Amino acid sequence: MGIIFIVFLVLSLTSLISLKIPEKSSSRFWLVAWTWRNIGKPYRNYLLQKVTTAKVIYRYFWVMGAINASTLIFNIFRVKVGDWVVELSVDPVDNFVLVIDILLTVVAVAYLLLQYFKTNNEDVAGTTAEGILYAFANKHDEIKELLPLYQDSIEKLHLKEAYKHLVTIRKIVCKRAATDYELLATIDYLMGKCSRFIKENNEKDEFSRAFDEMEKANAFLVDIVEEYIYININRNKKTEVLDLCKRVLDRVPDNALAYAAKVVLAEDVEKTYKEVPESVLRKIDFQFVLMNYILHHPEQEWLCIDDVRLDIPEDLTYDNLRQWSSCISISSTRLLREGHYFYDGRKITPILNRVYDIITRYKELSKGTDIENIYPDVEFISLYCEFHLSDNQGKRTRIIASMKDCEPSRENTNSYTLMLLEMLLINKNFEEAAHLLEEHKECNDEMLALVWFILATRTIDKQFVIKAFEHLKCINILLPDMHCQSVLTCAIIYGKDLKQYEHLKVFKNSITQQVYEYAISYFSTSTFDVETIKCLAEKAPKEAKFILAQILGRENCTDEALKIIEPLTSDGVYSVEMGVYLNIIRGHEKYNDIYFDALKRLRKNGVSHVDAFLEDEYFLAVSCNDLNDAGEVICLLFDKYPDNNSVLCNYLNYLNLTQQHDKFSQYVDRIINLVEDDNKLNSNFFNLLILQGFYNDGLEFLYRTISRTKSQELKDLWFQYMHTPHISPIINEEKKFVENGDFVVYEENGQEKSEDVFNNSNTEKLIGHNVGDEVALDRFGVISKAKIRKIFNKYQSLTRQIYRSLQQGQSKSIRMLSLDDLKGGDGNILTNLMMLSGGYDHKRQIDEWEKQYARGEKMLIGSFGGHNAYEDCIDRLFGNKRIYCLPCQNYKNCPITDYECVLDITSVALLSMLSKLFGVTFDKKFVIPNGLQIYLQQCLQREKVNMPTLISSEVIDRLKLKKEKQKSYHLGLLEYILEWIDKNCIIEVATKRLNLNFKESDYSFWGIQSESMLLTIDKKRCMISEDWGLMSKFENFRILNTEAYLYLLNVKDKADISKFLADLHFVGVNVDSDYMVDQYSKKNRGLPNTFDECLESLRINMYKIKDGLNLANKILNLTIKLPADSLAVTNIFSKILEDKSTEFRVDLIEQLKSQKGLHPDFMRYLMDTVKIDKLLLV
Repeated sequence: MGIIFIVFLVLSLTSLISLKIPEKSSSRFWLVAWTWRNIGKPYRNYLLQKVTTAKVIYRYFWVMGAINASTLIFNIFRVKVGDWVVELSVDPVDNFVLVIDILLTVVAVAYLLLQYFKTNNEDVAGTTAEGILYAFANKHDEIKELLPLYQDSIEKLHLKEAYKHLVTIRKIVCKRAATDYELLATIDYLMGKCSRFIKENNEKDEFSRAFDEMEKANAFLVDIVEEYIYININRNKKTEVLDLCKRVLDRVPDNALAYAAKVVLAEDVEKTYKEVPESVLRKIDFQFVLMNYILHHPEQEWLCIDDVRLDIPEDLTYDNLRQWSSCISISSTRLLREGHYFYDGRKITPILNRVYDIITRYKELSKGTDIENIYPDVEFISLYCEFHLSDNQGKRTRIIASMKDCEPSRENTNSYTLMLLEMLLINKNFEEAAHLLEEHKECNDEMLALVWFILATRTIDKQFVIKAFEHLKCINILLPDMHCQSVLTCAIIYGKDLKQYEHLKVFKNSITQQVYEYAISYFSTSTFDVETIKCLAEKAPKEAKFILAQILGRENCTDEALKIIEPLTSDGVYSVEMGVYLNIIRGHEKYNDIYFDALKRLRKNGVSHVDAFLEDEYFLAVSCNDLNDAGEVICLLFDKYPDNNSVLCNYLNYLNLTQQHDKFSQYVDRIINLVEDDNKLNSNFFNLLILQGFYNDGLEFLYRTISRTKSQELKDLWFQYMHTPHISPIINEEKKFVENGDFVVYEENGQEKSEDVFNNSNTEKLIGHNVGDEVALDRFGVISKAKIRKIFNKYQSLTRQIYRSLQQGQSKSIRMLSLDDLKGGDGNILTNLMMLSGGYDHKRQIDEWEKQYARGEKMLIGSFGGHNAYEDCIDRLFGNKRIYCLPCQNYKNCPITDYECVLDITSVALLSMLSKLFGVTFDKKFVIPNGLQIYLQQCLQREKVNMPTLISSEVIDRLKLKKEKQKSYHLGLLEYILEWIDKNCIIEVATKRLNLNFKESDYSFWGIQSESMLLTIDKKRCMISEDWGLMSKFENFRILNTEAYLYLLNVKDKADISKFLADLHFVGVNVDSDYMVDQYSKKNRGLPNTFDECLESLRINMYKIKDGLNLANKILNLTIKLPADSLAVTNIFSKILEDKSTEFRVDLIEQLKSQKGLHPDFMRYLMDTVKIDKLLLV
């Protein structure tokens, strides 16, 4: 009895604690928390969920009766077992039993109180359908036992099982004598929610029945009313629905479905929509109703499907099924409504990607549930997306096969057919598509009618365009404006073949019909009138305007065409209008940068299927040196056409420029084994191998190609490289023993011979022997001894053959002069060499150019050769040739710190060297064009593999260059310049270069130079350049020289830098009279000097006139007089007065007359100079 007492005591205490202490914290009151979690809590939940109130009361009285009755019997009747005696007792009732009775009563009361609190809570929740059902189930054991099964099915999304449980519960409720309509309404409502996702069920009947039962119960359950509103929005119950919306909003002020119904049923939809609270607009129920309204009311242009918001749930549960349904419906609808079907290629858009992601996630989450295949259209939409996202032809074919097995819903059958047709057309299954159209020829659908026209545009097959028009006549429908483009495109393609259909009524819109008839007429007869087209364009719908622009474009009315078509295009979105727009601007120089930008935007938006677009974009990117874009495009093209040698060459060039050596190495074997007849491609492959350091492989490739093609052009290429430091050792390598194919020099019968040795030749026996070996040769029975002198590889043999062919004059580009050529004429070898090489004419041209350059009539950049521009620039800047500069004082008022500075090759070279020699640093980064950086990188590559470029000793001394091991001077110089660029410059692409015309046949460095200038346009930028001819020719550009820039920055070493520039033969720089006197002294002593440049500076630099006069005075005051002094002073005055006005001369002379400290002969020399120049003074 003690054990029983303890058990009941524990139960009583548990009951009391459960009443007062929250579930989350009750475990703290137990010595062992495990007891509560695993015994107490489950038992309590069992009592509350599985045991009804009636059952507790019955059990309470049964247990109490049993305990007290048994106690009473044992206390009254006492049995002595040994003697079998039964006797009556009159002992009072046992106190112990009384305590147990009290404990049992406490447990029962505690349970009833818990049920009371639970019931009160459910009364609050009872306003929801499930709350009512659970509240009712507490009173009925049979229903209460079914509810966990129903709930388990709901959680597992086994909705058919849940529906069956609800049917069973409904039958139980219906058996009751008194019908509980509120409970029946609840059950029917829950059945309707399940039926929504059960194909064979009709949820509308159950929701209607639930609403009727709710009214019979004189109740108002918001859940049921919401569903009733939803199923009746589109029925003729507007007044009733709006009344219900009002009643719902009175109870739940932010109810989304009620607000949605009010909006779509309002007289002024837009106004009502704007009155909806922002918090309601975001709710999924509101969005779902709004989507359906948009689909059925396209006239509401202020709303579109993109206005509907999408919030994808994290998981899939019974409660968010409506949300998933909305997401799938909205996203799929957007996909179906996005643009036009039958987009010519892969329509990878953000919407398509999003739809695929949503559907894929839904399919994963719903696997194994009753709603796995509840949306019949999910499967075919998913396949459609997967098809577009795939590049694999085999996979696409398999997807089409799966697509054919899909069974779409009745309302989306047409969409399914159109998607399948689109996939067939993209896959080029044209006959299959035509067969599918024939199967639907009785279908009176405008979209299917349109596909015939689309098929005709894809196949360029006359039979299909005839079928398209005949089908249109047969079904007797008129097309809306939105479908006019394919029909009008057929007019462009088929022209005269459609003359018979010129007056066929095709379109609903009379203006569109006029455009159609005009297009047929134009493409049939070429009759053209600009004013008629302009008039039509003003009235025509936007869908039809493209063909009018197309006609104007064909007739070279470009500006008029662009006025029509440009407003109809969207950046990065491909459409018929965009296609026409691109076609119009393509090839027009002034639109090249716009065309390039449009192609980039399209590709980055997923339009990468049109080869012509990719090819154009690639070549435009290369033309403006946009290496990043060119790389992206060539990678796409290479993925599509891996076997195309031209694409391969461009791809490898990209790898070379971006220094991707490891990737490049993967294609070396493929290049060596190429069989290509295009000499230009073969030259490029060879050059790329050499630039990447694959010297042996490059030589082998060129050897094989020359052996196969016998190309003189490739032989000339061999000749150019055969003396380079990396190639020459391979060609001239001497071997120790003879192998098949080697070139062997040997002595036979006292004569030196050489030839290629092969198996089965009469010199075959030389194979395997070493240098110095004597080998017996059998020449048709005549035995002779051959002593091996030298052994070379096969490349030596080809080299000697090429030498012989050049001596014979077989090359058009290389002339090899003989001794007889050089001894001709008067016998003077040097004179003859100059004449034969065109040296005299070249010298005369250079002299004339230098004169024009000194006058500012020629640009310095014009003297730079295309590939040799870097070497020419270094030689010009740091050698002995003059650089003319505008005075730095010209720029004294320029706010240089407000500008970004763009550099060209001259300023890059000069500034980088000044940084090296004077430690000049810059706070602000410069801008240089990408083309200039690429050019310098290519120069560096060529310097590594070719013969070292010549560099004068003056340049080496002035730049203090040091020869590094295995590095030429230029190699070290280029590495330093490129490193300086990385640290001090921002690289930009000058796309406007595309609008300039540079002839390939007249290649110069001007193309890259123009990039620097173009980067200053429309921006607060100036250009730094040492080209004063450029400044004269392009006065509208803000250009200054390096000296002026450093003076504006007030660089501390600016005076020393000016002297350094003067030493480099810069003319016009800021040096004083002391420097000039020093140079005059050096000249008199026969030392290197720049005195002539100082004199020239007096001519072009007005600010140096005072220094020039001081120079003349100092020379006249020299202690030691020299005969040359007089001439020097005269030259000084002559340069000061050259090109000056008479007024200037008069003013100068008048000022000097009163000048103190002048040498007595100063004015005489000045006046003599004036007389010599025959100047008249007024």
